[in-house]
Amino acid sequence: VANVANVANVANVAESPYTAEVIDDLKSNGQRNSIYFNENTAECALYAAGSTVELCQQVARGKLKNGFAAVRPPGHHCECDSPLGFCFFNSVAVATRAVQRSTDNNVKKVLIVDWDVHHGNGTQHMFYEDESVMYVSLHRQDQGQFYPGGQCGDIDRVGGFHNPAARGTNLNIGFTSKVSQKAVERPTVANANKTEAARVARAGDGDRNGGTTSPQAPSDPLADPL
Repeated sequence: VANVANVANVANVAESPYTAEVIDDLKSNGQRNSIYFNENTAECALYAAGSTVELCQQVARGKLKNGFAAVRPPGHHCECDSPLGFCFFNSVAVATRAVQRSTDNNVKKVLIVDWDVHHGNGTQHMFYEDESVMYVSLHRQDQGQFYPGGQCGDIDRVGGFHNPAARGTNLNIGFTSKVSQKAVERPTVANANKTEAARVARAGDGDRNGGTTSPQAPSDPLADPL
């Protein structure tokens, strides 16, 4: 079932007043860093986010056992303050927050498994200080040279830079990173099955060559070594 996302739900995740401005911008034609848009982009992006929210709500309520949201555009590169990498709204992040804040289910802790050739920088940054959401990303890293680039997809980004309770709730498994036994021994990983809901994000946001149209990487607020 396709539904248009409530703009308030998007803003709840972004926690930023940018949302209305972005939607107005997306009703025109143009391009920015690794994104392209026309007069239909805003509606399509809201449908993608809204449909993902509706699906996850149905699962959380027990009306569906599971589901797959085949929606475009994708979302995991979208930062809390700007679209990026073919992504306009982070549909999985919006759905996660909507389910957590709903009064008709008991879901408080969520596991997001992001399976894509690119690291989901936006989803990681949105929940990096949130102990109620565990984010796991499997992606190509190439020592930070593969899109979106930088250090945000490294294995040492474990969450909780400012919030100790969130330390260990972020797990990056980069295809060229040194994935050691310590990664799978983290207590939060061992207890990941205790979350009440899981989101699997398969973004599919690359071009036919597996990359994106721009090599520019988003700024990483966690660029300094932890």
